[in-house]
Amino acid sequence: MENPPLAHELSAMNLPEEVSSALRAIVEQGMTADSQESQTLDFKEDPATATLESVNPDSKLVEILLKAAICMANGNDGDSFIVLGVKDKIAGVGAIVGTERDVDWIRGKVYSGTRPGLDVGVEEFYFQGKRLLLIRIPRPLRVYSRTRGDSWYREGSGCRVMTQEKRTRLDWERRNPDFTAKPANIGEADLDLGALEHAHQLLAAKRAAMGSMDVPDTNHGLVRELGLVDGNDKLLLAGEILLARPANGKVAVRHLYYPIPGAEPRVRELNSPLVSLFGEVQLLIDSYASQEVARVDLGQGQEVPIPAFPRQAVDEVVSNALLHRDWVSACPIVIKQTPRTLTVISPGGFPPSVSESNLLTTRSVPRNPTLMNAVRRLGLAEESSRGFDRMWVSMLASGRRAPVVKVSEFDVSVTLDAGNPDLRFVQGLAAMAEAGVDIRQSVNAFIVLRHLVDHPGIDWKVFAEKLQTNDLETRESVDWLTDKGIVEKVGDRIDEWVLTPQLRMLFNVTNVGATRSEAEKWVRQHLAEGAALTAREISNQLNISTADVTKLLRGLRSEGVAMIDPDGPQRGSNTRWVARMRH
Repeated sequence: MENPPLAHELSAMNLPEEVSSALRAIVEQGMTADSQESQTLDFKEDPATATLESVNPDSKLVEILLKAAICMANGNDGDSFIVLGVKDKIAGVGAIVGTERDVDWIRGKVYSGTRPGLDVGVEEFYFQGKRLLLIRIPRPLRVYSRTRGDSWYREGSGCRVMTQEKRTRLDWERRNPDFTAKPANIGEADLDLGALEHAHQLLAAKRAAMGSMDVPDTNHGLVRELGLVDGNDKLLLAGEILLARPANGKVAVRHLYYPIPGAEPRVRELNSPLVSLFGEVQLLIDSYASQEVARVDLGQGQEVPIPAFPRQAVDEVVSNALLHRDWVSACPIVIKQTPRTLTVISPGGFPPSVSESNLLTTRSVPRNPTLMNAVRRLGLAEESSRGFDRMWVSMLASGRRAPVVKVSEFDVSVTLDAGNPDLRFVQGLAAMAEAGVDIRQSVNAFIVLRHLVDHPGIDWKVFAEKLQTNDLETRESVDWLTDKGIVEKVGDRIDEWVLTPQLRMLFNVTNVGATRSEAEKWVRQHLAEGAALTAREISNQLNISTADVTKLLRGLRSEGVAMIDPDGPQRGSNTRWVARMRH
């Protein structure tokens, strides 16, 4: 059967498939061009063919093409296309109006009007008797903008303004492309058979949990299913990392166990395929970690053992290191373990805009998307990327402190401290849950509760800093905690919250220090009565730190309430503060 004339015409042009399909839909199905636009395809009309008065068609076209080309380049990781000579709002063949623009003129205008210069490909082709231009934006390696700084990115079929945060992140991603998407150094025949079998089992288990038994029955089918081959069925580096042993005996993970501080460590080196490392590393850590460092009585004969390191915290810290490490680096992941601490050091720092101060709230962007995609399909990682949240929750829920995260240009380290579990805190959580207030899935509630068990109060600034949230998100958390009867507001002049009396009793809170509101009220009253106070005297009387007292006194000085006694020392621990005299 012969091809229809239109299909034959398009086939002879060797156009990209999405361009051919869109043009067919416009002509054969009477669709509009804008209905066929996509993340990687845009249609534009040449202003010279439009009836626009008082508009310079040349400058107008340059404006249109610069924005469209920049938008495409910043919004896609592969080739994208603009077809010039098509009205996007007209349905059917009438949309094909053509253009007489010179190929080199367009290419030169786009290059000279962008920073850095964007070198597009421009080809002419004839369709339905009209000359059209196919502008190909090649796989971009940088972030592009107008020479005056304007920048956009493609989202769906529209253009969005590029924010500085988006620009910084995209620039980092393009300067640090997905290393795992490159061709592998080996073939499929070199993959580890044990790793392949393990991957088959993981995929089958993941599919079964979703109610499906559809699993590839060949190794090649498996690597294709996991997205570990390119368009020519050649193995990608992600496949080599996941399913092959490191080349030349390269060490993937180095584990150091220190039985006592300062002792020579017991060293174990692992060089298994990544798919096997998850289980091997966790078993190795477990072999040196006590599974019961304490036992907590939850009442009614129920006792629960507390391990040195919570299982979920270990799982998350190991997964985070294995999945987000920089595979360009030749350095192994290093795990330092003692009976009390577990530190995991992963090569590669955080991307821009991510730091210790926002890692709980910043959306995780995988360093190695191809590898991460395969691991998620195997069920070894989740889409939600809440690893740090889970570390925090599991450590705090077991009566410990939050993990300690340190970041350098070259690596990220996460430390879990077994310490001495706060058993009363664990008992309090169980009592809260029994009373119908179960916070064990809320990292925000845990952070605030732990802070208020240790401190008399928490003000708005500390709330936002601890939760790493903006004002709106902080307000939402404050309102939720208040509604649940966990915190209550105190003071009139200062936004400050304390634990409710019921929770102070449940958690056996013994801190008797003054809240910020109480401290300010006490100082104001004594100054008004003519007292001369030193910071140390206030600290001892109210059981708050001298740093907090100094901050309070400076605030009162800025309000014109307090001043340093002019008849005494002007600095040092003996400095006296008195009421400012009113004239």
